[in-house]
Amino acid sequence: MITSKSLDDFWAWLKSDSSEQFTLENAKSGKTIAFAHIQANDKFKYLLLVQEPNSIECGKGKEFIRCVGIYCRQDNRLYVMPCDVRHFIMDCDENVSGIIDESGYSAHGMQAQIAQTVVDLIAGDRTRFGIDQAKPAAKKFNQNNIVRDAANLFLKNEGILTAIPLPRPDDDVNIEGLTMQDWFSYMADKQTYLNQKAMEYISSHKESLHSQFQYMDLVWEVYQKIASDPTNQWNIIKQIMSVVEKSQAKTVNVYIQKNDLNGSKVSKAFKVQAQAFHLSDNYGAHPPLFDLHQYISNPLEYREFTDLFGCGMTDLCSADEIVRITYGKKALYERRQTI
Repeated sequence: MITSKSLDDFWAWLKSDSSEQFTLENAKSGKTIAFAHIQANDKFKYLLLVQEPNSIECGKGKEFIRCVGIYCRQDNRLYVMPCDVRHFIMDCDENVSGIIDESGYSAHGMQAQIAQTVVDLIAGDRTRFGIDQAKPAAKKFNQNNIVRDAANLFLKNEGILTAIPLPRPDDDVNIEGLTMQDWFSYMADKQTYLNQKAMEYISSHKESLHSQFQYMDLVWEVYQKIASDPTNQWNIIKQIMSVVEKSQAKTVNVYIQKNDLNGSKVSKAFKVQAQAFHLSDNYGAHPPLFDLHQYISNPLEYREFTDLFGCGMTDLCSADEIVRITYGKKALYERRQTI
């Protein structure tokens, strides 16, 4: 058995035809891991982790061996699977990251890369795959879902998008049952492998992909309408949330103009936690209402608010009902004057 703290020794052993085990010692922590390697084919080797016979993981008196990586002779890179082993090796030398590749080395990672390749191939030339950009029939899709997705796209992106977002068919790309040959092909020529798998997926899912791209065309159409109209409710909501977030205030003064429970117009100011204007994970097809009363910390103001506007749907404030938001003496937001 070879024992060393040097990664240079580790790499030399990995490249060699040695049948000896190699124990790598981390000079910082003093921990050790024993490795072995066996030939997979003329291009690849399996890197095996060998646990000590009396280790807790494998049980007393039993030796435990598992594959923890694949070494590629072609590019002199080690493709490491378990993160604990990867971190152990990389912790031995901060410069080792250039020869360890973990990208896509999981079913989930591979799926994401194939899905992205599918989208990139189609986006580069939609007509090649029979996915035209002719305006689809809106009735084919749920209009509320289209507005919802367009609004969320608008609210969750800084500034205005200039290019149509593309669908990501991650959930549909099913690559269960990957064989070692798949991994070998991926590591030997990553882009060729991804293109091959993406083309296979496209040929068998052309109809659903056509539908996904057409749906995003409709979402993009609604998005552009929202983004181009500064008086649109979604635009006002985005402005309010943006200025409050950028102020980094914990509480703000919110001046509202709203009908009370008797139908009378009331103008009042309340101190509200800034969290009331934080971006939600998801919005529906209609502009959201702000639930201010939950974020009023002062008990007297909270009581006054609920006495005036109730508690439930009646107390929710639309963007139109918010007149002004201030932080200290600084005005963060002023409602546009309407004629």
